[in-house]
Amino acid sequence: MPLFSNEKIEEFIYHKELLSTNAHAIGQVNKQESNTNVVYYTFKQSEGRGQIGKSWYSGSGKNLAFSLSMPLKACYVSWGSYLNLWVANTIRSFIQIKLPNHKIEVKWPNYIYVGKTKICGLLIQCVVQAKFIKHIVIGVGINVNEDQFPKDLPNPSSIRLASQKEYQLIPLLQELIEHIELQIPSFSFSNFEEILALYHKHLYLKDHKHRFIDAKKNQKFEAIIRSVDGSGAIHLETANGIRAYKFREIQYE
Repeated sequence: MPLFSNEKIEEFIYHKELLSTNAHAIGQVNKQESNTNVVYYTFKQSEGRGQIGKSWYSGSGKNLAFSLSMPLKACYVSWGSYLNLWVANTIRSFIQIKLPNHKIEVKWPNYIYVGKTKICGLLIQCVVQAKFIKHIVIGVGINVNEDQFPKDLPNPSSIRLASQKEYQLIPLLQELIEHIELQIPSFSFSNFEEILALYHKHLYLKDHKHRFIDAKKNQKFEAIIRSVDGSGAIHLETANGIRAYKFREIQYE
C-alpha cells in the first residue's frame, strides 16, 4: 500500500519572492492540516536552506526552487530515511532524463551530481505526530539556466552548462512534478529494499576512496565509501574496518 495520502499533485502556489520555500511550506503545514499535495515555488529565493544549516544559492529567475508538501498515512518515523532515499532517487532520475549523455549520481546525503559537479540540492523535513510522520516537505533547488556562479561556491554546475541548452522554468517544473507523480506509488513498505538498491546503484564515489572530516574529533581521514543503510547512515571502510556515520558526524573534505 502506498504511504502517501494522495497520489496527485494538483495545487501550485507561486510567490514572487521567498526567503525559503521549505520554511514557508512548514509554516503552512503547522497552520492547518491538509490532505492535499501542494507545490510552493518561486524564482527568487533569497535564503534557500541546505543540509546541516548550509545555504543553497539560487540566482534570480534562472533556477528552480520549490517545496512539495505531502501528507502521509501510517508512515512510521523509523521509515523516514527511506523517504530521503526515495526523494533522491526520484529527482536524480529526472535530471538523468534531461541529461542522458551524462552520469548523474546522488552524493550522500542529498545532493545530485553531474560528473564531479553539484547540480541540485535537496532538503527533506518531516512533521511528526507521536510515532508517525504526518507530513513531509521536500525542498528542491535545481541549477537550471545558471551560467555564472559566485566564486566561493564549490564545484557548481547547471543543466544549461551540462547540456548547452536553455530551459523554460515553468514547463520544466511541470515535467518534474509529473515525474514525481509517477513515482509516488513506489514509496511503499514492500519496496524499501528496491529503493535502497537503486540509491546504491547511483551513489557518488561508491567503492572509491575519499577524504572526510570527523566532525566530533575535527580530524581528517581517508575511507572507501561502501554503502548506505536503512537508517540513512553511510558506511565507510578505513584501515580499522567499516564504520557507519550519520550525516552530522562527518563531512566531505
